[in-house]
Amino acid sequence: MKKLLFGSLIVVVLLILILPVTAQSECPVLKATQKCTDVQLTWTSYTGAEKYVLFRSTNNLNPPIVGSTTGLEFTDPNVPAGQYYYQVLPIVDGDYVFTCGATSLPVTVTSCTSTPEFPSMFLPATTIIGMLGAVLLIQRTREQ
Repeated sequence: MKKLLFGSLIVVVLLILILPVTAQSECPVLKATQKCTDVQLTWTSYTGAEKYVLFRSTNNLNPPIVGSTTGLEFTDPNVPAGQYYYQVLPIVDGDYVFTCGATSLPVTVTSCTSTPEFPSMFLPATTIIGMLGAVLLIQRTREQ
C-alpha cells in the first residue's frame, strides 16, 4: 500500500514538472457608454486574443454581431433609441472563447436634441435707444 501511494505521488510530481503550465487569461471586462445615438465600448484585454467580436441585443439572447476589432474599443454608431446589452468575445487561434464572454450592463440610448435657444430677456442698448427715440418722435408729432 505504501509503495502504491509513493508511486502515485511520484507520478503526480513528474506530471507537474513535465507538463507546461499555461495561465488562464482574465476574461475581458466590458464597459458601454452612450454618447447620443452612438455607444462607445471599451474592454480589458484577453491574453492571446487575435481579435474581438461585438454583439448587441435587446434581451441578451441570441445577439447579432455589430462589429469586430483587434483593439480594445469600438463605437457602435447610429443606434436606434432603446435599451441594449452588449457582449464582447475574444477570438484565439480562430475560435471564439465562449467561456469568457463579457456582457455590459444595459445601456439606454436616447436621441440627442440640442438645447433650444431662448431669446434674451435683455435687449441690446441700441434697440432700447432706437425705441426710445421712436417714442419721443411720436410724442413730438402729437404735440404739434
